[in-house]
Amino acid sequence: MRWALLTLLVCASARGAIVHVAKSGNDANRGTSDKPFLTITRAVRDLKAGDGVLVHAGTYAETVTIWRKKGTQKAPIDIHRFANDAVIIDGGLTLNEVEWMSLSGFEVRNSRSRGIMLWHARHTSIRWMNVHDTFLGGILASDSSDIRIEGNTIRNTALQNRARTATQDWPQALAAGGCERVIIRDNHVFENYGEGIDAVRSNHVTIAGNTVHANYSVNIYLDNARDVVVDGNFVFSTHDTRFHRDDRPAHGIVAANERYTQPNPLRFLTITNNVVLWCRSGFAYGNYQAGGGLHATTIANNTFYASTEALMQIEDGAHDTTKIVNNLFYASGGRAYTKGIPRGIAFRANAWFGGDAKTIASGAGDVRADPRLVNAGGGRAADYDPRPDSPLVAPKIGARSAVRSASARTASTASPRRAGARLRRA
Repeated sequence: MRWALLTLLVCASARGAIVHVAKSGNDANRGTSDKPFLTITRAVRDLKAGDGVLVHAGTYAETVTIWRKKGTQKAPIDIHRFANDAVIIDGGLTLNEVEWMSLSGFEVRNSRSRGIMLWHARHTSIRWMNVHDTFLGGILASDSSDIRIEGNTIRNTALQNRARTATQDWPQALAAGGCERVIIRDNHVFENYGEGIDAVRSNHVTIAGNTVHANYSVNIYLDNARDVVVDGNFVFSTHDTRFHRDDRPAHGIVAANERYTQPNPLRFLTITNNVVLWCRSGFAYGNYQAGGGLHATTIANNTFYASTEALMQIEDGAHDTTKIVNNLFYASGGRAYTKGIPRGIAFRANAWFGGDAKTIASGAGDVRADPRLVNAGGGRAADYDPRPDSPLVAPKIGARSAVRSASARTASTASPRRAGARLRRA
């Protein structure tokens, strides 16, 4: 990571100016390494394509706004911490009408709004940030395109709803709203008083390799979203009731069409290779507000484990061309596997264990046997790998025999902290 950062800065210095910010500086200075600026606000004021900003260690009590600063593909604008310095922005960060810009490495806290806000941004990346203690959400990209949000930690945001009294319109910890082509990858999003990761009225969004747990109401939410991929995420809820809604833990992955002036009904969703544990439901579709159903949706190769209600809850709607194949549904205590098996949805080659047999959505190639996982009930994705003697790796399950293990599916895109950490349920 550090070498990648240095490479970016070397490239920037070849194209334009590098300005420095330090607590020993003065905004009347020239912004050089020996005469740095004092504030980030001053450092970003006159940026041009190819310029870079290096922020040295310290706490900067600022609400930083970067407005109408535009790099190019060959000469982007890079704003990073210096080396491995600990840099804190105490107040929030807003990017408005920026293009070809990258920011990384800051702690952002105590915003009275969102921690990091992108408005009308293009070709912009937000990486390796630690965002926490914000009144609204952690990171929001709105009306933006070609955005990358990667490797960030987002915790204790959406404090507006800390009392959990909101009946609607609570914030999201990390969201794309009205966006095109967004990658949300390798983030750790947890213990927020709003939803975890959302794609709202957005198209061509990839949500992959994230660890998402103990958020309010729902961990991953697709609302009026099209051409969205949700792949290889590790999602779970805990016994921490601070993040429960109506005394129940959050759903795992939910899709719905809420009502908007400019709707963008769900279509072309691909939900694959996720491990979802201990949630109210593993996957749910809600036919409330605008309704509309699931269309051209694939839910495949996921592990849904021990939901407090049904592992899969799909309300009636105008569903079509939707398939649910090669998933493991592992219930606990004889609970329901599915709640609602509406028309327009095809089930095939799924594995079912531990639940109420009357709620199985039967299909060709199903397996109904103990899947013999490495450590069912454990707190790591690897605990949900099938053992060598598992019936899930036998030829009779068809395509599932070629599917990667649960840990391989999630670790392939995981950030290092998630891949090596044991996450506790309580």
